[in-house]
Amino acid sequence: MKQLLVLGLCLFLIACVSTADDDDDNFNSPESNRAMQWTRNNPALVSAINVSMGVPPAGFVNTYYGQFHATAVHLWADGLPEEVDGWAAVRPVRFVAWLNNHGASLSNGLILGGKPANTPGRIGFQIGDEPSRSCGTISCAVNNLNDMAVGVNAVRAADPDALIIVNFKKSDLLEGSLDHYTRQMDGDIISYSHYSYGRSAYKGLESVRRYGRQYSMPYWCYLKSWISPGDPDGKTASDMRWNAYSSLLYGFTGFTWFVYQINAGGEVVPSFFRRAGDFNAGRTGLWGEAARLNVALQHLGGVTRKLNSTAVRFIPAKEFLQPEGTTNWYRGSGDDPYITDIGPADEDELMEISVGFFQDNGGKTYFMIQNVAHTHWISTDVVDLVDRGTVRVSFDFSAAPSTTSQSYLFTLNKGTGQSQKLPLTHVEGAQRYLDITLDPGDVILLWYDTNA
Repeated sequence: MKQLLVLGLCLFLIACVSTADDDDDNFNSPESNRAMQWTRNNPALVSAINVSMGVPPAGFVNTYYGQFHATAVHLWADGLPEEVDGWAAVRPVRFVAWLNNHGASLSNGLILGGKPANTPGRIGFQIGDEPSRSCGTISCAVNNLNDMAVGVNAVRAADPDALIIVNFKKSDLLEGSLDHYTRQMDGDIISYSHYSYGRSAYKGLESVRRYGRQYSMPYWCYLKSWISPGDPDGKTASDMRWNAYSSLLYGFTGFTWFVYQINAGGEVVPSFFRRAGDFNAGRTGLWGEAARLNVALQHLGGVTRKLNSTAVRFIPAKEFLQPEGTTNWYRGSGDDPYITDIGPADEDELMEISVGFFQDNGGKTYFMIQNVAHTHWISTDVVDLVDRGTVRVSFDFSAAPSTTSQSYLFTLNKGTGQSQKLPLTHVEGAQRYLDITLDPGDVILLWYDTNA
């Protein structure tokens, strides 16, 4: 009988583990490779890509860094060797450059464009792009990845310390493609084209997050700053906020706007300039919105790049609106010890909320809350969501040690990068709550004062 009880207990524990929070699966040491070390020790990658624009004038470069607030430049597949030298001639440059599937620049057909290993400012190289493009089967995507592996290996041999990046797109083949890349190829970074503004975007974000965590690979993304000619939707400031901050909430640590400027006659139209192919073109209002977001991405990313993503939760306005690939919040998500409820402060408001949980290497909990409403999110004939809304987070500090403050939480000012205290409202006993008003697409990062 005792043996049967032990066997039953073992089976119960196995079942619990298999159905527990999937965020605990196969998480490797975050300091185990050069890519993670680079991410921990360098400012967040905040950049934009210039497509076939040639050598830029000094004013364009200085505005890109000084007013657009980028921390690096991203070059197109023909950007080596001349363009990067043009940027570096104006001011010290950190750069990522595309190369073709075989690791060569399109401008001269040479590996690394003929540049030497450890070129000053070099961060890494993207090999090819979106292996599942024009594919209907995983075997097609894998064949494309195997072709890219030629370039991965060539670049690794030519510049062993460079970060190697492969970019993926939203697709039914995404998981299979990521599985092959992370298991079979000598890459460092997962990159993702985060272009969808709809509910289906979350499935792809979670897939990238899961593979990045499982294989201790930082993951970066392209953010949408283009429209197709004749595109009736376009984009708005709230779309851009949601686009940038949703990736940050999922643990992405590198961000590149696609596109910044592009040669005239390209397949897409830049959102940041009034005309393509002109370094002196007038800037649009969305350029200014991206510049403000870049400041926030630097400050928020300066914290989250040092943390580990432990869970992401989505709180829908209605149960039937739960996006595929997401999990509703429940108490204890992300190993948070104190939150007892998250939802609209006004129970009559229909609001949708995303929450990302993080921990530092000492186990201290951080969490990021987003009002996911944005212009191109959901049709108003399905459900009428509020735009600007107030989130209420409730806490129970009954089990908190005396060193943990029960009177306030810390937050990060996105504009200044400074920490601030947000006072909690007392309910009774050890119960408190915090009301946070967020514009459409906006986020807030919070953490407890543990006196650690």
